[in-house]
Amino acid sequence: MGTVYLGKDVTLNRVVAVKVLKPELVSDHKFMATFLREAEITASLNHPNIVQVYAFGQHEGVYYLVVEYISGGTLDDKIMTLGRVTELEGIEIGLAVARGLECAALRGLIHRDIKPGNILFNANNTPKVVDFGLSLSFETTDHFDGEIWGTPYYVAPEKLERKPEDFRSDLYSLGATLFHAISGRPPYEGEDPNDVAMKHLSGKVVSLKAFVPDISDQVSYAVSKAMARNPDDRYESYAAFIEQLEDGKRRITDPNFRSMQHRDVAILETESSAKFNLWLIIGLIAVVVGLIGLFVWEGSSLFKNDETKAAADLNGYNPTGHTPALAPSAVTPPKSTPKPTPEPKPTPTLEPTPTPMPIQAVENAVPVGGTLIEAESGTFTGGAGARNDKAASGGQYVGNMGGVGCSVTFSKVPAASSITLKYATLGDSPFSLYINGQKIQELPLKGNGVWEGKYTSETFNINIPEGATLTLRHDDKNGNINLDCIILK
Repeated sequence: MGTVYLGKDVTLNRVVAVKVLKPELVSDHKFMATFLREAEITASLNHPNIVQVYAFGQHEGVYYLVVEYISGGTLDDKIMTLGRVTELEGIEIGLAVARGLECAALRGLIHRDIKPGNILFNANNTPKVVDFGLSLSFETTDHFDGEIWGTPYYVAPEKLERKPEDFRSDLYSLGATLFHAISGRPPYEGEDPNDVAMKHLSGKVVSLKAFVPDISDQVSYAVSKAMARNPDDRYESYAAFIEQLEDGKRRITDPNFRSMQHRDVAILETESSAKFNLWLIIGLIAVVVGLIGLFVWEGSSLFKNDETKAAADLNGYNPTGHTPALAPSAVTPPKSTPKPTPEPKPTPTLEPTPTPMPIQAVENAVPVGGTLIEAESGTFTGGAGARNDKAASGGQYVGNMGGVGCSVTFSKVPAASSITLKYATLGDSPFSLYINGQKIQELPLKGNGVWEGKYTSETFNINIPEGATLTLRHDDKNGNINLDCIILK
């Protein structure tokens, strides 16, 4: 839009910034008429989070703006220096910029170019919005003859489609700016501006939790809602957006928040412990069945032997008909009558107790039933190595993840207690599983030494809540994983 110079207001003895418009813009009479009208509105704005416009005009055909000088650098500078800002600092920036834009919107003005480079910090680290040079009032309808002004990483979809803009377009750009500041990367990346613009139009909003797993749900939701593809799905006012961010700020400043957040997801059982418990149960059942069988078939003979042994120990004593013993000389021994020999009872044939069949792991097993989710339905992130290769490879490869940090995300999945991955990889490669942005478990994947058309399936017992967001992140910078699908059961 122009060149900025450092100047001095000799009347009030203060340092100012002087922005001079490009000559080619000055020669566009339609643009200048719109610019001067909006500059007059901008100069009337007085808000602590908006850079103050002191004056505007022209001198010998050179048009200029005199604005407040801000010495603390831009949000872009912070990201370049620190990599990313903390969640709390991101909230403070979002609140300040939203309040400044709300003030402009109440005067009927939209900014149209919110980005990290247009958010400055003064000596007290207070965020201020600068450069309303692309701004439009709500009454402006030509939008500079349909040209697309703005920065591709943060531009709203309706602007790309040359549709009317309102304050929700600025809100979208603010959401994209906060995404970049907190995660350290823009929400969409591509090889050129057109590629980035197409991703904005796709409507697939990337969750902040995919890159900042410990971010609060409130802030992650606020950024995602602000970046909704359809303006009607975004916040209905800046006040609603500010309220959501303030709720997130209250929660993360609570000393107990992090410990409570980490208890939301818990692994109840691992694959190895599940197998051990299964064999333990089978062994206990076998012991119980064996004891019952022994009791049924041997119980009567055991009781009989005990009674015979007891009678022999009593030496003929009969508790029901006891007679006092006589002197040996007075006793006439009775004639012995032979007792009939009892017929032997048939000995029952014992059938062997059935031995339970061992449960064996089946190679490449896929669970019966469950929900199959194709890899191509996920959102691939992490640079050029993460992509949907189904079209490029004639359907042979689907989700390619060729480097550390490449990931695929599936949203709103059904509840399940296990996940099966169908994949191909030459060597052993690890995946990390994230549920709702929280790292749950590393999934070691075994290479089969064959790439083309050869898939392996592995199942992991993990509890997945209803409606969760699953992210599979490739952690091996040397490996390459081709994911065909996942099955939840």
